[in-house]
Amino acid sequence: MKLPNFKLAGWFIWLMLCIVGGILIGALHVNIVPYQKLAASFLAPSAGDPNAGFGFLRMLPGFGKLAQVLGFVSAYVIGAFAYALVQFLELAPNLIHRSPKTLKGLLASSGGQKYALKEGDKGTVKRIKKSLNQGLVWALAHLEVIKSIAYIFDAFICFIAYPFIKELAGVGDFFGVFFTGQWNRIDWQNLLLFAITVYGVESLLKLIWALQDLEKASRSQQQQD
Repeated sequence: MKLPNFKLAGWFIWLMLCIVGGILIGALHVNIVPYQKLAASFLAPSAGDPNAGFGFLRMLPGFGKLAQVLGFVSAYVIGAFAYALVQFLELAPNLIHRSPKTLKGLLASSGGQKYALKEGDKGTVKRIKKSLNQGLVWALAHLEVIKSIAYIFDAFICFIAYPFIKELAGVGDFFGVFFTGQWNRIDWQNLLLFAITVYGVESLLKLIWALQDLEKASRSQQQQD
């Protein structure tokens, strides 16, 4: 399929990339907030231990504001690192699938020498042979499992930060709200924030990747013309 008027299409794609990129930056901040709150809960001084976190500074005259700033910055940095790790685990399989060279390498590693399993092989030997027979494909399969676990953990943290069920009594009550149609108990704003924090970044990145592929296709067509 020919893409008409490459220059116009190219500018439109770049404009879309800038808009989506700006939205992505905002989404990243929204995603960090739940982890920032979690970090702050560990750093904040407690009534039983005034020296917890930066609480000792609050006890000194004139250092209250400094303690607040240090607490906020520290919680945000720790939260950002924690979120970056979780997000990387969620995106790792997608990043591999975006690289044809890596995928070809995985397939090539699985097509090498095969090791037959024997009855006398010990459990460790069998596992080694199975790993060698699979090549590096097993790594991608494990990453997919880790991705699912990371999503579950992310959803749990985000639900704590943005609880979208009012007066939640338990796990059964959570599903009961949807099965029985108790829509008045749903906090729709928090539900939107929850959806953005769990799925927003990956969805925006996929959109950016799609726009990049379209831009490459447009440039390739221009060169052929």
